Amino acid sequence: MSKKNKNIPPEAIPYRKAKKTGERPVEDFHNENPVWRFSRFDIDGSYEISRINMNSVHEAIIKLGEFESMNWTQIESAGHGTRGNSNSHYIKPNKDFTDLGIDKFKSKNLEEYSDDIFSLRLSGTCRFIGIRDGNIFNIIWYDVNHSIVKSDIQVKGKVKR
Repeated sequence: MSKKNKNIPPEAIPYRKAKKTGERPVEDFHNENPVWRFSRFDIDGSYEISRINMNSVHEAIIKLGEFESMNWTQIESAGHGTRGNSNSHYIKPNKDFTDLGIDKFKSKNLEEYSDDIFSLRLSGTCRFIGIRDGNIFNIIWYDVNHSIVKSDIQVKGKVKR
């Protein structure tokens, strides 16, 4: 009976648990379908949680189901905003967040994930904001009317909150 080699190199394990967001190479997950996680959802401190009604929950579940039939490349290339961006894309907290969003980001101690924050457009002005870790989207906030992330108009300085 031979002994099994227990010293398998980490790169030989296709989906090893990442120590930090973004550790896997990009090509590993862009063609994968999304996976949703709600364990980090900001229920206690969420300004937006009071705006969630059964109709919006129903719409969000339907939209997440639609996204599950797509891979991340398709999600990121769907629709284009006025800045030439996809409707769903990475965002920079220090540039794209409102003052409320920056406060929430800091209060949740998420600074180490600054390069992994993603905005997933559900409809109109509704978005899920969270951390992308490969094909996994850790949803943190339900953003209605751009209270967490600035709209294009707010970025241009035409609307102030």
